[in-house]
Amino acid sequence: MAVIELIRNRAPRWSALTWIIIACAAVFVIVRIAAATGASAAGGSMAQTLVDRLALSSDAAALMSRPWTPFTYMFTHYEVMHLIFNMLWLYWFGTLLLTVFSGTRLMAVYLTGGLAGAATYLLFGLTASLTAPHSMVGASAAVLAVVAATAVALPRLRINLMLIGPVEIRWIALAIVALDAAAIGGTSIGAHIAHLAGAAAGVLFMIKIRRTATSRPGTVRHRPENTSGRVGTDDRKQLDMLLDKIRISGYASLTPEERRTLFEISRK
Repeated sequence: MAVIELIRNRAPRWSALTWIIIACAAVFVIVRIAAATGASAAGGSMAQTLVDRLALSSDAAALMSRPWTPFTYMFTHYEVMHLIFNMLWLYWFGTLLLTVFSGTRLMAVYLTGGLAGAATYLLFGLTASLTAPHSMVGASAAVLAVVAATAVALPRLRINLMLIGPVEIRWIALAIVALDAAAIGGTSIGAHIAHLAGAAAGVLFMIKIRRTATSRPGTVRHRPENTSGRVGTDDRKQLDMLLDKIRISGYASLTPEERRTLFEISRK
């Protein structure tokens, strides 16, 4: 009862990012419990049956019988490391994206990337003449969409990496996408191509938002001149103060002026 009461009190304050992570974790726990108990179902184990019902299949007949899978696959993981790495990337980049955009838009980026990955995977399955149907689970395409969208929204924001130092977020995102692209020659070619499609969807999503914002009638964007193309010392101090405030009190604690300042500094 205490857990239910805790969820009831805190759930209204949870962000879209938190809900995505909770959904992925909940599905993983259910699947692993089914695997640990050895429960069986018609046609095989309960765990495998659950995964099959949630996974995205490259087989057209299976897709027709389970039309929800283009959505559910992006919340489903079977291997613990797959879940951990996806959720870590999602949390780190999603938290940054929430500093300049709402949770609704973050959710839209996540779903858009996941659906783009699903469409690409299905297209690959139909055109690659696979010898047998394959299936895909995991949030990688959706997470890479969030990673790419964050890099477009805050390209010059610097993150201190251990043993390396400050690195602009666009280069970190590029490295993550490049690592996924390097794995295309492996056994899960279709899945990795789907991941890249998710990243591309994240970039296109943010470009569309930017164009929409700048094309609104009567909208004038004022940006301070910066001939060097880099964030100055004063801006760096102000950025650090704003990020510290977000870390301690959350993004909601920023005033509208502070949010605009954060966005402008990050774009320099």
